[in-house]
Amino acid sequence: MLKYLLFIFFPIIAFSNELNFDYKRLTIDYSGIASNDKAALFYGNADFITKFVFADNEWENIYLNTGIDRISSIRNDDEGFFGVFNKQNVFRLDSDGCLVEIQEITGDSLLVLKDIQKFENNYYILSDKKIIVLNSDLHFENEITFNGNIGVTEFIIFNNQLIVGTENARLILYNLPSLNDNNILNLYELGLCDPDVKISSFKKSSGLFYFIDGTKIYSTEDFSDFIAHETKNLFYEVCDGNIFTMAIGGNRLNRLLFYGYTEQGPYSISTGILDRYTGMLYTVCFNFIDKSQLFVVGNDNFISRSTDGGIHWEVQSYYTLGNFSFSLNDKFAFQIEKNALFFKTTNGGITWLTQLANSYSFDNFNGDYAYHFSEDGRGVIFRSHTQGSSPQALITTDSGNTYKAVRIDSIRSYGFIGSSAPLIRNNSEYELFYPAMFGTTYKYTLHFTLDLDLNCKRKELLDSIQIFQILKRKQGWIALSQNYKSSSGENNVYQLLWAEKLGIDWEVLATMNVKDTILQGMTIIDDNAYLNGIVWDEPEDINIYKICYIVNLNSYEYKLIRSDNRGYYNSFIKLNDNIVTGIKEGFLYNDDINNNPYKWEVDSIPDCSITWLSTLFQNQCFAITAGALKKFTFYEDTPVEEPGAEVIKMYNYPPYPQPANNHVSTEIYWDSRYDMQNAAITVHDYTGKTISKPGEISVNKMNVYHGEIIWDCSSVSSGVYFINIRLGGTTRTVPVVVGR
Repeated sequence: MLKYLLFIFFPIIAFSNELNFDYKRLTIDYSGIASNDKAALFYGNADFITKFVFADNEWENIYLNTGIDRISSIRNDDEGFFGVFNKQNVFRLDSDGCLVEIQEITGDSLLVLKDIQKFENNYYILSDKKIIVLNSDLHFENEITFNGNIGVTEFIIFNNQLIVGTENARLILYNLPSLNDNNILNLYELGLCDPDVKISSFKKSSGLFYFIDGTKIYSTEDFSDFIAHETKNLFYEVCDGNIFTMAIGGNRLNRLLFYGYTEQGPYSISTGILDRYTGMLYTVCFNFIDKSQLFVVGNDNFISRSTDGGIHWEVQSYYTLGNFSFSLNDKFAFQIEKNALFFKTTNGGITWLTQLANSYSFDNFNGDYAYHFSEDGRGVIFRSHTQGSSPQALITTDSGNTYKAVRIDSIRSYGFIGSSAPLIRNNSEYELFYPAMFGTTYKYTLHFTLDLDLNCKRKELLDSIQIFQILKRKQGWIALSQNYKSSSGENNVYQLLWAEKLGIDWEVLATMNVKDTILQGMTIIDDNAYLNGIVWDEPEDINIYKICYIVNLNSYEYKLIRSDNRGYYNSFIKLNDNIVTGIKEGFLYNDDINNNPYKWEVDSIPDCSITWLSTLFQNQCFAITAGALKKFTFYEDTPVEEPGAEVIKMYNYPPYPQPANNHVSTEIYWDSRYDMQNAAITVHDYTGKTISKPGEISVNKMNVYHGEIIWDCSSVSSGVYFINIRLGGTTRTVPVVVGR
């Protein structure tokens, strides 16, 4: 059996002896597509690939786990896919889009890798300074350094030549496979373009080579004659010798404009409406699978698919970044984002798929939301309203697979005050607490009781109190509210309320009346309520500081903590014995909150400013960090680490057999200063849940740096699992397929 070395290094950072974790990025800005007749791969500024499998009509993410944040290019041939990161690493996948190997090809971190091509058995990698040649095993074979600072753009293999484009109107033609001879075509001297034009967007089809010079699309058969093509858009693809361009116009509801160009002239293929809701949308990339089937990706990261040559389009997948909020159970979670976009995951957050309603309801369904999803598949989403209009709602009875718009004429719109209304499912009824106002001074809460079909059963008024959040607490309910009849005369007096039953009868537990405070959220953990918000120290002070109230729900006493960092206290979770919140450096945590609420410790994560976090799916935490949604998986056991030891390197051969039946093993190498017998080895399913049991994992040491890890997988069902090996501050994760 041919074995490939997998140089995959998982990012893992330990807070302390109590907390350690690894994480994966879940959002991506797509920049390219590669495809064959089995799968389409979408890639961009992340170390994972989104894959669509045609036979199963399913989406999944392929995690490469290099810690590198951008894939420059993916190509394919009859054997499968191959690609290159912008830094140091090249990888291969089989024809099904499954990972085969990753290899580090250079130790020069300053070298920018741009593109990859394959000719016969060699791989050619284009960087900003040189062309690197690898053999079939991805080992170094040769390299050619460019003369001077020519500014290379991309390359392509055409008619047994390697064609390199530059930023100064040149094409460099290298003969393959030797690269010994080259011919430089100066397109400016040929009268085609200006001398400082970037030559890019290389395509080939039906014996022709295509490129753009910034103003025109050119084609040539043998580089002796060039034909200029007139199009409406320089964003183009080619198929069977025809040029296709695409544009998206309109506002909110966007119309797809799809044109083809032949020798007989242009023709319109499609002007179909896409279910995309953004004012500034343009296409990023599109790709033909064959004449009939193609994909398009927009700058909003929607992926749409046509199976009839571009006449009709269907939104297939979506990744977004924004103000995330979740409603969940153990099987699935819903994400609701401010721009009327609703998403659902059924695989532990690995992929989020768009939940679509009809165009009318989406087009009018923007702003703040109140929502609730139940285990029985029933879900309701209310939108905020302008004064004088009737509210809109979306309702689902099949776990978000379909929605319908509902207008509730029995409830008038009284206007939300900058926040969503609490909506609670209470057996066979919904309880809606509606912060409302009359004019600019009289503010109150309306309590509506609705049946499951959203018919209003009764309405009650809570005078001069606005309730913004309600959470379950033992045998009652805790509410965060603002009191507008306070004796202090201030309009920012916040209170914690308690009620045994939902309605208008609430008891005051605690009053927080620090001047110029805005509280933004409440979390209840154990016996404490954590209220996060912002405060101005003085009315004229332009500096806004994050604050946290910690209210003991037994004594009703509270402590106020002002941060010395504007990124503190955005949301709270509990991990082991630590209360954790996100900051601009990473995580802030406290392991003795009741006795010392001011003693917070910081654990920095590179490029990981956390602005929001929430726990989902057992020990996994979802967080918005540094422009991306990331999933952190925390482990209760601690990596074995020697004092002062540097992070070590481990690598392993792929597990064998694959798929496994009763036993699977992986051959592993490690730093001989460490003992693999002391490693923390666990097995997790795709949600991050630990499923290994004592005695199922064994280590067969062959020498001080080499051995075999064996897992008895006979007790688990078919599926994908991950063996996590943690030693000396380093984690290695081995994907395993079990099949019977």
